Amino acid sequence: MLKRSGLAFAVASCAWLIIWLIVPVNQNAAAAKAAPNSVFSICQGANLSLRYIDTDAAMGGVRGASYAFKNNGSAACTLSGFPHLQLLNRYGHPIWVNHIIHSEEPPGIVTLAPGGEAFFSIQYNEGGAGHVGPPCPSVRRIKVRAPGTKRWFSRRDQISLCSDVTISPVAAAAE
Repeated sequence: MLKRSGLAFAVASCAWLIIWLIVPVNQNAAAAKAAPNSVFSICQGANLSLRYIDTDAAMGGVRGASYAFKNNGSAACTLSGFPHLQLLNRYGHPIWVNHIIHSEEPPGIVTLAPGGEAFFSIQYNEGGAGHVGPPCPSVRRIKVRAPGTKRWFSRRDQISLCSDVTISPVAAAAE
């Protein structure tokens, strides 16, 4: 009788071990099938447009300009990081290449629904009323590219630059 109960215990233990190993796998598989796919693809440049929002001015020549990338595609997509900015002279050549810096804000992932927008801004100094010295270099046009894309957007923006240009990462809400 003792041998039979030992055998029954061994069979029962094996059965519980098998159930313990199989059930979590099946539960995870069922959960994966039931959960919607929450991973969105990176936005494609062809599906984006650039919108100028406004310019802000403060004492001492401090200026800021806000922009937004709009998702014109039919599916949600993501952007993450800092837009690429080029400052162009009147001949369309990049200038001040080494004077464009990233803000200290950490970049995050922004999900753009169809028609949704991701915002960013640039900050610079035009010199202000108390500026002493030669005139600051002038920018007549800017080119902007969304992070992770290859499409450049060109805008006519007249900017006099007396300092570095700081660009923010894309964000879900306007700053």
